[in-house]
Amino acid sequence: LVLTVASGGLSAGTPYVVSLVLRNKAAAQAVAATVSVSAVVDSGAEHHSPVASVDMAADAGALLGVTNGASPLVSEEVVFDVRSVGQSFPFVDGSTTISVTLAASHPVSATSTITLSGLTGTQTADEDALALTSSPSNVFETAWDWSMTDGTLVLTVASGGLSADTSYTVSFTLRNNAADHAAAAVSVSGSVDSGGDFGSPIDQVVVTSDTGDLDGVTGGKAPLRAVKVALDVLNMAQGFPLADASNKISVTL
Repeated sequence: LVLTVASGGLSAGTPYVVSLVLRNKAAAQAVAATVSVSAVVDSGAEHHSPVASVDMAADAGALLGVTNGASPLVSEEVVFDVRSVGQSFPFVDGSTTISVTLAASHPVSATSTITLSGLTGTQTADEDALALTSSPSNVFETAWDWSMTDGTLVLTVASGGLSADTSYTVSFTLRNNAADHAAAAVSVSGSVDSGGDFGSPIDQVVVTSDTGDLDGVTGGKAPLRAVKVALDVLNMAQGFPLADASNKISVTL
């Protein structure tokens, strides 16, 4: 990067700060870039005065949970270390609450997005106002994007962001399939807002499903697992078969 000093020049002994935006590598980079600086002082005549190249001291402070993260071009990848999903109701046609718990390896800034995928087979139409709660509360914006066909829900992190290595649970209600339905294979990905043109991607990973039984359904806690309820025993009898009398009818189900 070559800079040209503007009119007025630079004063001796006075610090000057110049800032520029670059895009980090797609893969993690543990070693800071070695940055050096040199210069040529314009004499206004034929020959100029060179300033020898010297290495610049790198800020070694931690930043956003990254050791030496303030050093130039050091970067790490954000991952979801904790990820689990379950549901509340395993029967067809009913409303079921899907609960997803996540924890990221690094802080996730406000306006970052988290995308849940694989929630296919529901009867919940596309909308941007799906009822949603979180624990702790208010960690996601009130507007989000649900697609029934794609089975995706895009969440936007609210002001305050998400802390590193802290579990957050988000819950929302979908309508189960009208027919028997196998559990959904849910995955999660995201993008951490950098405040610039490019965010840092969080690679898509599978979310671990709760495989516990629920309401007599094997694996009923798994997301969007749905079965049809059947009446296994059907029997009807009466207690008095004579005319004009009271008659007790008994139904066994």
